[in-house]
Amino acid sequence: MSQQEQESSITRNKAEIVANYIKELRDIQADHKYEKYKDILFIFQSHNKGHLIKKIITPFTSLGAANIILYADACCDETLSEAKELLPGSNHFIISSNNTFEIKNYRLACKIGTSLRCKYAVLLQDDDYYIQPDEWLRQSLDKFDNDKNLSIIGLNSARLIHSLPGNLKAIFPQKKIIRQPWANYLDASFQQHADRVMSHVYVGFVNRAPQVIKIEDAINYGYFPEELEPWGIDDEFMCLKAWSVGKKVLYMPLKFDTVVRNYGIGGMRAYTGKLDKSNFRQHLERNGKWVFKQFENEIHDGTLAKKINTANRILR
Repeated sequence: MSQQEQESSITRNKAEIVANYIKELRDIQADHKYEKYKDILFIFQSHNKGHLIKKIITPFTSLGAANIILYADACCDETLSEAKELLPGSNHFIISSNNTFEIKNYRLACKIGTSLRCKYAVLLQDDDYYIQPDEWLRQSLDKFDNDKNLSIIGLNSARLIHSLPGNLKAIFPQKKIIRQPWANYLDASFQQHADRVMSHVYVGFVNRAPQVIKIEDAINYGYFPEELEPWGIDDEFMCLKAWSVGKKVLYMPLKFDTVVRNYGIGGMRAYTGKLDKSNFRQHLERNGKWVFKQFENEIHDGTLAKKINTANRILR
């Protein structure tokens, strides 16, 4: 090798060393920047919201959130390229999935959260913009610290459980299922309560999103069952399951000036690869009946209602 070639080789080696050093330095700086809320895994699910993703994720990265997963589910827009710039932390993950949808993604994310030593998961969608998440995040952690049986906190809306007379046919009136399956599938046993609820109250179930859950409970009690995939009525199932096993569900509504809801066109779309307009109604009806069947006796005999009433008497 000539002297010129040797010098050229040395120069290339030095350049590689410098480049690697700069990369390592940037990684260290990124890790240092994102070191808050290490006990929490923030889980976003998105479908073709590349034009909004910065406004949706930035409130959490600005806090220095250490652990974030973004599912870009069946995205064919700029979501992935935009997210790459927004999530540089070593525990920031961007997962491109193909119509896996909510339930499977949350279940997988909880397992990842365990490997990251996270105690809690914040379940988020892509249609809400949170202006000041720090306040309700800290408040949620305080609630978990003060109540070891608390398993789920909801900050969107909630419903109470009441004793239920009647049979399955009364619970699933076809007209209501067709018109509003997500709102009315258990109207006979649930009563909308969000508009007149106290600031913090134990409830039958809380709607997503956001929800803050204990990851250990989600895994141990199967909060995201395969039977309900790809999506639908899993919010209700996980909350009823929590009460059934002796855990609690708390409603802690967001202040109206800290969230902009339905930012853009809405959240995850209703239809996925295996679920389209032809079987949408049947799928939700199937899920509703399956969920109710799991807890039929406890709803009928008032056991769940008693648990919630007892928890609220202690709370007051």
